[in-house]
Amino acid sequence: MAETPSKQEKEWHISYELLFEILRREKNREDLQQLEPDFFGSVFDYLNTLYTELRQMHEEPNSDDEIEKIQLKIQNLKKMVRDLYSRREKKLVGLA
Repeated sequence: MAETPSKQEKEWHISYELLFEILRREKNREDLQQLEPDFFGSVFDYLNTLYTELRQMHEEPNSDDEIEKIQLKIQNLKKMVRDLYSRREKKLVGLA
């Protein structure tokens, strides 16, 4: 029988929707939410992927709407990460 991989063995995939959900939970709960150890590294990788996609869109004929959509997604993602980090930091200070 095949074993189910542990959390550490699973590849951690960040998406805009997942980050939004994590931020929502962090906002709505008083306790500090458990995140994967490589969470912020995965967010960084996701941002790099979006920047790469944006650069490729500038090199190829794409609509300005598509480029603007990716730029807005990057801005919102950065804002969500800052908000998440700030909320977690406040909770940690409150625990000290």
